[in-house]
Amino acid sequence: MNKELPKNIEAEKSLLGSMFWSRESLQKGCEEVDKDVFYLESHAKIFDAIKHLYLSDSPVDMTSVTTYLISVDKIKEIGGVEYLNEVVNSVATGANIEYYINLVSEKY
Repeated sequence: MNKELPKNIEAEKSLLGSMFWSRESLQKGCEEVDKDVFYLESHAKIFDAIKHLYLSDSPVDMTSVTTYLISVDKIKEIGGVEYLNEVVNSVATGANIEYYINLVSEKY
């Protein structure tokens, strides 16, 4: 019997997407989450890019994250610009980030 690890891919995507919407959501995500909570390696790599930019006090937006992922040769590994765009547009606000953090952490 092949048992899969518990995961919530949509919650992971929504957590990451929320981090693009406000400085408060970005800060909360970077302070309360670690890349290890992500089931998908692509999500962990996107999180790493976001956190790197946040810690270096750079803007965190579609352009800066894309540019960073290209510079570290990981854009293809996360599914390309198309997937990153899908992540960014997975939510319409950063207001529910705490909910997504809880969902993802629960599965971890």
